[in-house]
Amino acid sequence: MKWKGFDRKLRQTLSWGLGILVILVSIGFVESKQQAVQVVKVNIRIHDQYDNFFLDDKDILLLMTEGGDEPVIGTSYEDLQLKQLEERVEMHKFIRHAEVSKDLQGNLQVDAWQARPIARIVRSDGADAYISEEGVILPVLERYTARTVLVSGPIAASLMKADLDKDHYPELLELLQALDADDFWRAQIAQLVVGTDQEIVMYPQVTKQYVQFGKPKDIETKLKKLRIFYERILPAKGWNSYERVNLKYKDQIICE
Repeated sequence: MKWKGFDRKLRQTLSWGLGILVILVSIGFVESKQQAVQVVKVNIRIHDQYDNFFLDDKDILLLMTEGGDEPVIGTSYEDLQLKQLEERVEMHKFIRHAEVSKDLQGNLQVDAWQARPIARIVRSDGADAYISEEGVILPVLERYTARTVLVSGPIAASLMKADLDKDHYPELLELLQALDADDFWRAQIAQLVVGTDQEIVMYPQVTKQYVQFGKPKDIETKLKKLRIFYERILPAKGWNSYERVNLKYKDQIICE
């Protein structure tokens, strides 16, 4: 009986060992087969464009190949460095993230996620720039112009010195994000003029009233008051009844 139990355990051990060996051999075969494959096609997908076509497939391919100097078509998988290709694509300011993968048929799949501008910094010297939804400062490209709210004023040059984050105009970024997140405000507000003290004056798309918003604080409360002005006061009083709206004071809407 003991010998029978021993034989059973031995057979089980050998069976498990053989199974593991088959798996390891299969993995080695697949890896060996992959290394022998050459790139025959590059498939590129650009995500999060939102009708903002700053980059196309040709741009991504040029980034991957260092301007065409290091082509990937015809390159063996053994010589292919996917991480390096991803890093090359991500060097472009308009690319938030990139992923490169391959299959056994020689197809290289490239997925790139494009940054989305939510505002455009307008400077008197013409050296404009975009601000992305994450606060990243993006270049203005000749090929395409995004329709966003404009940001101008004495601080325009200072805004472009670094990405907007917790240390660099965080409250202004919060305001821009709030305006972008709401269809009503995207359609209503055309421009923000920001002073050196961050006092903001808003100019609407259609109506003639300018809005003294004050500093970008209590943003949700101020936008609620401004919405009351547009949805209740103007329809009752007339769209051209006022020239100025002041939201700077707590619990007040001053219309003049």
